[in-house]
Amino acid sequence: MKIYLLQVLLFMVGLAYGQEKEFPAPDATASYVINDKSGFAFGGTPILAYDPDLGIRYGAVINLFDYGNGNNYPKYLQYATFKLFNSTKGTSNYSVIFDSEKLLPTTRITFEAAYVKDIALDFFGFNGSNSIYNSSFIEGSGVKFRNSQFYKHQRQFIRFRIDLQKSIFDSGWSLFSGINYTNYKIKDIDYDLFDNKMGVDGERITLYKV
Repeated sequence: MKIYLLQVLLFMVGLAYGQEKEFPAPDATASYVINDKSGFAFGGTPILAYDPDLGIRYGAVINLFDYGNGNNYPKYLQYATFKLFNSTKGTSNYSVIFDSEKLLPTTRITFEAAYVKDIALDFFGFNGSNSIYNSSFIEGSGVKFRNSQFYKHQRQFIRFRIDLQKSIFDSGWSLFSGINYTNYKIKDIDYDLFDNKMGVDGERITLYKV
């Protein structure tokens, strides 16, 4: 709470300073040039976090841009993003998405490849919003308590996807086609990965296993 209040205070000080500062009036005779980007550019975000169930999460998200000669900036000709992270208990995400309007004339191509493994993914049943959630199954020590991972399951999947979007002459219409392959593997959690307090009956059970 103290950090939040400090952030608000700093924002208010910066706002007051901005209001008091005077800026010169724009010169109508001056010419302004926008510095367009050209060629390649990149950016990224590191990932470092801790989760009691997943352990230490580490990795990065990397973005690559190809602006060509810069005539269409900020629109890019090609773009790629890489998501690479893992956790000390086995959750991982390795994926790449590539988008280009340069490889094929008048055609936009999008490619995706991904491998994702979740060791403790939420699972509340197959009834959508009608699924029944009972917090006493995962909290406390009453007779209804099962274990802290009761509403979890394990999932891993592999996905490959290619989409093509082609302009139809100058009509403003486009033809969209694509192919997608996804392979899911779903199973109960690995109880040995968690500090799992068992229920009164001592069973290792989750909603998925039920």
